[in-house]
Amino acid sequence: MKKFVRSIALVLAAVLVFGMTALAATSSETTNTSLSDVEKKLLDDAVEIGYSTTGDGITVGPVSADWLKRAKDYVAAHPEVVKGEVLTCVDIRHNGAATVTFNCKYFTGNGPFYVLHYDASDWETGAYNENNWKLIAVTKNADGTYSFTSPSFSPFAFISGTAGSAVVAPKTGEVIAISAILALIMMAGAVVCAKKARLQK
Repeated sequence: MKKFVRSIALVLAAVLVFGMTALAATSSETTNTSLSDVEKKLLDDAVEIGYSTTGDGITVGPVSADWLKRAKDYVAAHPEVVKGEVLTCVDIRHNGAATVTFNCKYFTGNGPFYVLHYDASDWETGAYNENNWKLIAVTKNADGTYSFTSPSFSPFAFISGTAGSAVVAPKTGEVIAISAILALIMMAGAVVCAKKARLQK
């Protein structure tokens, strides 16, 4: 009887050790394949924005962290296009042009808000080209939702900021110089007109 009890105890111990080993292995595999904090954020954002999105045939999914970085790098390098903060980035898909209406927790206040669209049909397999980013204004609706219209769909970065401009305002000295030149031109024109009037008399 004692031998039987001892045997049962050994079997139970072996099962317990095996179970703990398997659990540890599973835990290690889960850790190795877990998402980064940025990827978790992008996934959560895609789920939240996708859940609130309206529009026939429109789907929303996550993008890799690389696309968020590319959008941020583009905004940092091109203040003439847009000046602001890249809040998140998602993959919005639709066959052809469409208007997307959605909620976004990152859009607060009255804006302005924009989406930066990577406009390339081969964005998943083709070579990255920063010139494919296109800025689209976002409209805030009366019910608190947001909308924008796009001719095509792929990654969209959500931005809070202002549209940039390649036109640089002249400095004070430049304004004075330009005003003086304009005054001289107007004076010359007046002299020419006066001479013509005298000749006609």
